Amino acid sequence: MRLTIQRNQIHHFKEPILDAQGNPTGEEKDVLQFDIRSPDYPNLPTYGIRVDFPITIEKVKAEILALVNTVRTQMQRDEVVRHNIEDMGYLDFDSDQL
Repeated sequence: MRLTIQRNQIHHFKEPILDAQGNPTGEEKDVLQFDIRSPDYPNLPTYGIRVDFPITIEKVKAEILALVNTVRTQMQRDEVVRHNIEDMGYLDFDSDQL
């Protein structure tokens, strides 16, 4: 799957560190956020990825690989559901028949 990082959607910011209950600790961490999309699959949404800053190529690759695996699994599930709905005849119908 070919991916493109959207250059205009690369952001570096500070994010509050949360404790186990989700409350801010008063400390912050640096985060890099960027959006990626797949030109090969234009119907897929743009996905946002966050990586603790400073980044390394290993951190970025690991986050992208995790996302790709999630997206591939979701695409497989969606395809199965689409076939099931198509087999039931629900893709083309007249609303007066409902």
